[in-house]
Formats: sequence, structure tokens, C-alpha cells
Amino acid sequence: MKILLADDDPVARQWVGQLLRPHARTLLLARDGEEAWALLAGGSRPCIAVADVWMPRTGGLELLRRVRAHAACSDLPMILVGHAADPQMLQEARALGASTFLLKPQLAAQARCVAAALVRQSRRCRSEHFLMTLRRTGTDLDALERSLCALRYDLHASAGGSHEVTLDTLHARSADLGLRRCAELVERAASEEPAAAKVLLRECAALVQDQLDEIGCVPPAAEYRLAA
Repeated sequence: MKILLADDDPVARQWVGQLLRPHARTLLLARDGEEAWALLAGGSRPCIAVADVWMPRTGGLELLRRVRAHAACSDLPMILVGHAADPQMLQEARALGASTFLLKPQLAAQARCVAAALVRQSRRCRSEHFLMTLRRTGTDLDALERSLCALRYDLHASAGGSHEVTLDTLHARSADLGLRRCAELVERAASEEPAAAKVLLRECAALVQDQLDEIGCVPPAAEYRLAA
């Protein structure tokens, strides 16, 4: 799982990054909201984003506004961070759907708990844990990996215009593999215009890759013992 951190202060990026690193395999760093938006618009899909409110070019509120208007990442949990918060700014942040607002002087104590909770929530919304998928389907890790790779290939092919596999089939396979968010986006793609549908299908392929990344970071399958 990835976390995106956007802050124009290099000291703050290092400090906040150290707080967040235990909760993410990859930490994406951006020097301002414009760099953060370029990462998101380019296909990077963190499980949560943390953005300073006051940054040059594009601040945290504007970044949040763009995220909420983007079909592929509109539900991205976002934490806004600042040295001070006036009521009007907090009201705007809530209206835009910010997950929470943290003040930097008290950040250390809050960030660990908030980030951990949001990462867990994001994981549950995206997919079930692959160990649960193994137990539910009665398959082994190698077979699950092959199924995920095949689904990723078909999603990319469908996004490229191939109609060899129907969206109904892609939806059923995503659901069977425990990929909740992927199944949801495939279902949405069925009612979208072709251009928007392609964006959603590419997003689905990225979600499948995230699950493959999770599997790739575990010990050999023989070391796992699923509870009865």
C-alpha cells in the first residue's frame, strides 16, 4: 500500500514521512499540491493522502477539490495538515470531504492513529485480505496469483478496446477474487461513455496490481497456516 505526502517544507516531509512510513510499503513524496496532483492524474493510487494546506502553486484544499472531482480517485481518504485552522477553512475542508485536519504541533500523536485507521479502512474497502480469499476459494497462492495476473491482463485489454471479455465477466471475476473496489468500478464502467470507462478499467488493473504487490511481499506459501 502507498501513502502520498505533499508538503513544501523538506523538514516537514522528512518528519511526517517518518511518522507515516510504518503504515505504508511505499511513500510517495510531493513538494507541493501540483506535484501531488501530477502523481494522481498519472495513475498513482495511494491508499491515503496527506497534504499541507498552505503550499505554493496548489495547496491542500485545491488538491482535495481536484481529487473529489476525479472519477478514479474521488473517494481517496485525505488528511489535511496545517499550523493553524480558521473556522471557514475547516468548514470548506469538511464540505469537500476531508477525512480529518491535523495541527502540526500535535501531529505526532494524532498522525499515527489516524493514518493507521485510514489505511485499515482503505484496505477493507479495496479488497479482502488475500489469505481470506485463499480460504474462501479453497485455492493456493500460486493459483490466486495466476488468476489475478489473468484479470489484470483482461482489464488492460478491455481498457484498450478489446471486447473479448465482457464487463459482466470482469465484474464476476473481480468479486470472486475479493476485489471489492475493482468490482464496483467495473460495474460503474458499464454505464459510462467509452473514454470514461477506459479510465475506470485502467484503475481496476492498478488495483489488481496492488493485490499482486501484497502477495509478492509474503513468505513462501508453505509458511502459511490458515486457521480452520
